Amino acid sequence: MSSRKEQIKKIPRESSDGGIKTSEDLHAWSIYRQNLNSDFTDSALGSCEKSPMPYGNFHLRETTMQSILSNPKYGPKSELGSNVYTYLKFGLPRVLPPNVYPVQDNSSGYDSTDEERDRRAIHVRGSHSVDNLNSVSKSKFDAFYPSNQLGDFKQSRLAKSELNLARQKSKYWIPEVASHGSDTPLTKSKQDRKTSEMGMNSIPTASIEAELAQYPHLQLRDCMLVEKASKVRSLEGLTLEAHGGELVGVLATNAENGSLFCDLITGTYNSKKYYSEGQILLNGHRITRSRLKSRVSYARSSHCFPENLSVRQVMLFRAYLQESEDNVRNKDVKGRIEALIEDLGLAQVKHARIKNITASEKRRLNLAVHLLLDADITVIDQPTNGMDIFDTFFLVEYLRQWASRGRLIIITIHPPTYEILTMISKVVLVSMGRIIYCGKRREMLPYFAFIDYPCPAYKNPSDYYLDLVTLDDLSQDAILESRQRIVHLATTFNLKAEPLSDPGPPGTLPPKFKTAQWIIQVMALIVRDVGYLYPYNIIFWAKTWLLAGTVSLLFGLFFIGIRWQYWNSSWVEDPSFEQDNIVNRFGLIHILLCFAPWPVLCSIVQIQGNERAVLQSELHERLYANICFHLVKNLLEFLPVCLTYAAYIIPGLALVGVHQDIDYHVLGIIILHLECWRQFLEFLLIAFDNKIFVLISSSVVGFLANLTTTFSIHPKDSPKWAQGLSLGFPNFWAFRSIIRTEFQSIDVLRCSTNPVITENSIIKQVPCGLPDGQGVIKYFELNEDSTSGLPLSDSILSLCIMYFVLKMLNVLGSILFQTHRK
Repeated sequence: MSSRKEQIKKIPRESSDGGIKTSEDLHAWSIYRQNLNSDFTDSALGSCEKSPMPYGNFHLRETTMQSILSNPKYGPKSELGSNVYTYLKFGLPRVLPPNVYPVQDNSSGYDSTDEERDRRAIHVRGSHSVDNLNSVSKSKFDAFYPSNQLGDFKQSRLAKSELNLARQKSKYWIPEVASHGSDTPLTKSKQDRKTSEMGMNSIPTASIEAELAQYPHLQLRDCMLVEKASKVRSLEGLTLEAHGGELVGVLATNAENGSLFCDLITGTYNSKKYYSEGQILLNGHRITRSRLKSRVSYARSSHCFPENLSVRQVMLFRAYLQESEDNVRNKDVKGRIEALIEDLGLAQVKHARIKNITASEKRRLNLAVHLLLDADITVIDQPTNGMDIFDTFFLVEYLRQWASRGRLIIITIHPPTYEILTMISKVVLVSMGRIIYCGKRREMLPYFAFIDYPCPAYKNPSDYYLDLVTLDDLSQDAILESRQRIVHLATTFNLKAEPLSDPGPPGTLPPKFKTAQWIIQVMALIVRDVGYLYPYNIIFWAKTWLLAGTVSLLFGLFFIGIRWQYWNSSWVEDPSFEQDNIVNRFGLIHILLCFAPWPVLCSIVQIQGNERAVLQSELHERLYANICFHLVKNLLEFLPVCLTYAAYIIPGLALVGVHQDIDYHVLGIIILHLECWRQFLEFLLIAFDNKIFVLISSSVVGFLANLTTTFSIHPKDSPKWAQGLSLGFPNFWAFRSIIRTEFQSIDVLRCSTNPVITENSIIKQVPCGLPDGQGVIKYFELNEDSTSGLPLSDSILSLCIMYFVLKMLNVLGSILFQTHRK
């Protein structure tokens, strides 16, 4: 430390050379930033005692700050892009060739190792880890080192390490994961996590590793995942093993690689798109895809819960539907739910709606529902995505504690901070679908140092090595160079990695997860949709009823009295209709069937669109059968939908006028017509899962259907192709049958406005063109003798057939498209 302070004191603060001054300012900023990092580490660990600053009480001058703020990213003499020994702008590190360690001539200010640019290879830090610095046990890569060189290498790293964690002692401890009834749960809230006592000797797990359990024992032997269409290997040559008690961290260069890695391990990849090769052994058994996914708990990155449920209700609902076959693990479910809620810091929001909690709390809830199964193997895709450093630190430490109970935890994670990296017991580095490194975390840096890719001083190893194996697409040369480097590193690891251990005699497989019987699934769905969602389900339907009633009142006020003038007592005594009443009635039925229903139908179908993502997520988790969902959905929606249709039909027709001769079969035809369109809209949502596309396509289909009505064009003038097309729309069956029913009871249609003429000395009024209702039916070819006329019974039967066909398409489409999306 004293030598470093002397170096700092020797920095000339004033210089006439602007380039030297800039370099010195950036050097000072590098020193100051390391002090900040040290202070931040203490805060993240919840340390009461602040560790001594690496460079003492170092402060920046105001002139230095101004110089840093005004300094461009790179100096004018930068050779970036042309010199393979420097860094690309905003790109990846230009890794030094083996055994070559040139001097950096021009620092960009980005790397905190500028002060070390004059050091040779012996001064490059190999690891920050205290267990790596203090370990006297042999690494599995020790066979690759000459014994004297290995000792000298470790000794030099211990001497030159800037952050000698071996000398730090922490006064904090981490309690075990709380179980039900525990007096000391790991946490009660986010505030408790910040101030809770935690830690071990130095950084957590830095010098302590959980004793590995014999089971579960997972092995992947030369596994690959291949796209069926293009034969491209998305993953290849995956060979690794893991035991119970390990927290395995998968560092992938992109999220898709990490997710595919998890899909392969859990057997949940899309079998329509991919096929796998290789062997997966679990506890000594060669296991198939179907047997694997029924024993491994998989928490996907894309999780979706019903937004109106509370945190506790989500966990109770999951517990009703899925549990382990091991009855010992299923005891006191509610107690374990409460313990997980406390441990994962969800106690303060356990009664809050999902839509009102934060993204971090949603991810912890997603983790809780999968840990509730208490599976031997749990795979978690991006559990810390979007979390802050404190939540990430807490969650990874919690998973490490959970794994220490003899469970195997596999997570994909963004490049973690160094402190979080030390909590992981095994690291899998994946790039371009190939494993670059797989082994103990404490052996990662010695391995890369041995193959001449040591981690520079003051660099986060996870950041550095993930950048090292990321495909650089800034230029063609960069792509070629980075691709060759990745292939070289993957090939090197395949040559130097130890073979997998002998799995030994087959052991007992982990217990499977069993889904509840169909009657329990139906009851659980009813409890959720009726009980848990109350009062939000009532509020939704109340809004829909209000909308339907408003639309009905609007068209009723517009067509008021065209069927029965009940407020006019003299008219009621001698009812009569004028000739222009024909057009009014046509317009009423056209609006009632073709235009006014769309706002109401879209409101009803809206709930289908809102719950679509939830349905897909829960079907992926195999919580219940698709047929059970549709059974409960139809059962619970029957009464609210009928009330919606009643609110749509009754107020409007009451204003229009319901005369004494109305045929109430017409109400059934209107309801069947509306149901056919609702089923059609739901089918579009299932098939395309895109609200904008559904809106556009349904508008086009509705426009074509409206053209087929008699009100739009006379049947004689309609082209043949349109007449055939009209048979596929409910408008054809409903409109003409209702019109015929409307007019068949009208005996006289008056023409009081027709002129009076004299013919053969006889004064008479010009006769009406359509004297009665039967004349209207015959003129528009709606009588049963015409080709376009249909009996009322045939219309009802046709609409019923159309409804059941669309309903079956919905159920089958939901199953088929759901399987395709998997």
